[in-house]
Amino acid sequence: MKLIILFIVLLLNVALAAEVTTFVKLTPSGSFEAKTDHVTGRIVSKAGKLQAKKLLVPVDSLKTGIGLRDEHLKKYLKMKEHPYITLTDLEGENGVAKATINIAGVSNKLFGIDYSVKGKEVNAKFMIDVLKFKLDKVKYFNIGVDNIVNVNVKLNIDKK
Repeated sequence: MKLIILFIVLLLNVALAAEVTTFVKLTPSGSFEAKTDHVTGRIVSKAGKLQAKKLLVPVDSLKTGIGLRDEHLKKYLKMKEHPYITLTDLEGENGVAKATINIAGVSNKLFGIDYSVKGKEVNAKFMIDVLKFKLDKVKYFNIGVDNIVNVNVKLNIDKK
């Protein structure tokens, strides 16, 4: 569930048209998605480069379709102490970006964020290793969460 952290995906300073989907694999089998359309901040495309100073995703906005799982996710992401997943210093060029992501108060660099721009929309994909965020191990009735979470993000951008 901490995997939902991935929703960190790109957030913006203006409520943008956004869709963040995190794909969480369970062990020994199964999976689920955590989604949100609540992203604030501003992402800009200028001279072929993408930039964002700070994007925010409220942890409370992440939904899996199951209320109990949503509550567990909020707990594992330490929502009371850290209500937002933040993405800062996003820079991208030629379909590859880098940024810093903060989940539950722990920051890590993200490299290799693949993206494409179509019109005023950017689609990005990246993976997050949840072990790098010092989260408690997730286990519920012998079902755990894989350490790698895949994140897909669709956001509107400002073109300058």
